[in-house]
Amino acid sequence: MHEASTNNGIERRLFMFGCQRSGTTLLQVALARHPEIYSTPETEFFRNTVGSRRGWLARLGLTTGKERRGLRKTCEAMRLDGQPLEYKPSLFYRTTVDTFRGYLDSQALRAGCSMWLEKSPEHLFHVDVIRKYMPNARFIHIFRRGEDVLGSILDRAFKYLHPTSRLRDPMDGVQRWNRAIHESLRYVDSPGHAFVEFESLARVPEVTLRRLCRQLDIPYVPELTDSGELDQVISRSRPHLANSSDPIEMPESKFEALVPDEDKEQVLDALDTEAHQQLVDRFGLPDSGE
Repeated sequence: MHEASTNNGIERRLFMFGCQRSGTTLLQVALARHPEIYSTPETEFFRNTVGSRRGWLARLGLTTGKERRGLRKTCEAMRLDGQPLEYKPSLFYRTTVDTFRGYLDSQALRAGCSMWLEKSPEHLFHVDVIRKYMPNARFIHIFRRGEDVLGSILDRAFKYLHPTSRLRDPMDGVQRWNRAIHESLRYVDSPGHAFVEFESLARVPEVTLRRLCRQLDIPYVPELTDSGELDQVISRSRPHLANSSDPIEMPESKFEALVPDEDKEQVLDALDTEAHQQLVDRFGLPDSGE
């Protein structure tokens, strides 16, 4: 079944991603305040069903053996886990994507929305599969300065993760950030992709959000810059995301406090700031906006 035949009143299907701790949830919360956009805690659907050694099967159109687990986790994220799993096993991966899309379409329409937004940072690495099965999808990339991303990753790791977590290693964060920046650069001239610099969003939120809405062909509404709790998109199991409903502003960097002095030079040298600067030059905004 092709996507064109399954719109059912849905005008836009949006995917947002970027390196973790780059402001994906902050931007998601802002867009979810739009009366026409439905959103949900991150489903990690494509990561769970394609992000494995069997991912090549999905690219060929075949199932990977991860479909039922991926759909079940999607239902849990959307708080539909009390409902029966609406999935008929098939040899073809498209059946799984149709089921996933159907969940989001039906929930958006039930909420009175004509668009939905799915935010899972790791979906950045599955754009090819998403585009194959959902050719009309739009993609939003958000990127942030490497030192600040790394500081935020370490802050979360030290507060919430096990002492043996590899996320406590600064060089692991460097590798994650470099990889995400390089992956986003692949799509700078591709149709259907929009880019947001986190620092621009924090400095001039209204201007940044207005520009993003124009790129996505979505009418801007003043509610996007509101603050206050938005429980529908923030999972209760992720306390580190709680401040994403606060007013949009530049957070304090945790890099200096959390990266040991003896490691700072090595870490800064390893960050691919030249690649990041390419994105800033293309998509960053001055303090005064456009």
